[in-house]
Amino acid sequence: MINNAISYQCPHCKHSLEKTTTDPLSDWLGEDLYICFNSSCTFYRNSWHVMRLQGVQAGYRYYWSESGGEGSLLILTDNSYRDKIVTSWFSFDEETEPIIEEKAPEDPVIEYLTRIERKLDQLIMLYKERSKP
Repeated sequence: MINNAISYQCPHCKHSLEKTTTDPLSDWLGEDLYICFNSSCTFYRNSWHVMRLQGVQAGYRYYWSESGGEGSLLILTDNSYRDKIVTSWFSFDEETEPIIEEKAPEDPVIEYLTRIERKLDQLIMLYKERSKP
């Protein structure tokens, strides 16, 4: 993928990790995470079965952070965190070296509130699933 200035790979499938943003008020404190979004990754595919055995309707993806953390990131759907992928565009200077610039959100407050709304919807769905007899 060309979304990131640096290419990181998933240790489980060797797929490129995608740079994602996190909310400043989350446990990640706005730190960028690099996540494997390869739906064929064995780590990801097996996660749904492992979590189901624990009575949880969720899965996980491999993540790595620049602060040195790595592991499994809990997800509720295949699309979880895909809306947080950092998009960028390339421009070239006189020496034809690529310059990567991150695309700024158009309205950070609305974007943040939209993410909160999605998280609440996911929590409500998870609660309803767990509440079923």
